[in-house]
Amino acid sequence: LAIPFTATLAAGATLSLTPVVQEGQAANLADAVNLAAPGAQVVATGPVGGGTVTGCYELNLSLRGAGRYVRCNFTPDLSAGATDTAQVSAVLVTGGANRVPV
Repeated sequence: LAIPFTATLAAGATLSLTPVVQEGQAANLADAVNLAAPGAQVVATGPVGGGTVTGCYELNLSLRGAGRYVRCNFTPDLSAGATDTAQVSAVLVTGGANRVPV
């Protein structure tokens, strides 16, 4: 899971992300089970005087044994939410399978 971000932060203010990756067999993931839920992660801190911080949070995990469907969710949190801004997105990159999915 890769979550690229660009945040404009006041000095010492932070951007935190709380990612969750789930799997299941039902198409609507009504049976979703967490594969990974590491909790809140501080991914950026505003520089002295404030400014823009750019980066990418990465969560590496094995999808071995995962169900047919996989989804990722994340919740961004700005410690100074009334003044700071952030642009975030998420990409789930898969590869290295030794068989074609059915």
